[in-house]
Amino acid sequence: MADRARPVTVSVVIPTHDRGRVVVEAIESALAQTHPPLEVIVVDDGSTDDTAERVGRLRDARVRYLRRPHAGVSAARNAGIAAATGDLVAFLDSDDLWKPDKVEAEIKAKFGDMKTPAKARKRPEGGVPPLPEEVLMKNPELVPLVSTHPPKPLPPF
Repeated sequence: MADRARPVTVSVVIPTHDRGRVVVEAIESALAQTHPPLEVIVVDDGSTDDTAERVGRLRDARVRYLRRPHAGVSAARNAGIAAATGDLVAFLDSDDLWKPDKVEAEIKAKFGDMKTPAKARKRPEGGVPPLPEEVLMKNPELVPLVSTHPPKPLPPF
């Protein structure tokens, strides 16, 4: 049976903390991407301003809002990764904007036709999907995130 290909899906993670005045513009720049399908996950890292109200005014099913106690930007990004359902995860800071073709250009650079075999992208339990073999062959600088080799012990202090 032939392996069907489907468009690569992208989860955009936007960590934010007290940036209600600018986060909506960042979200809108992510939603304006020329490459669908896409989801936008806004991770509010304990904001005390009007971030929740401003994000709540957006009526787009592609936007998910996660509020968590303040733990820093790295923890917010990790929460966004855990919530992501896309084949790929992209990070957008809440005070930045993307050009409309940013995601499309990056996917074309890595995957060519923006499609990869479905079997190559299956997410392992608790992990990220592996990169397709043809991508690794064309891009030897990419290395898998999970190594099959045990870590080397650190030298004593």
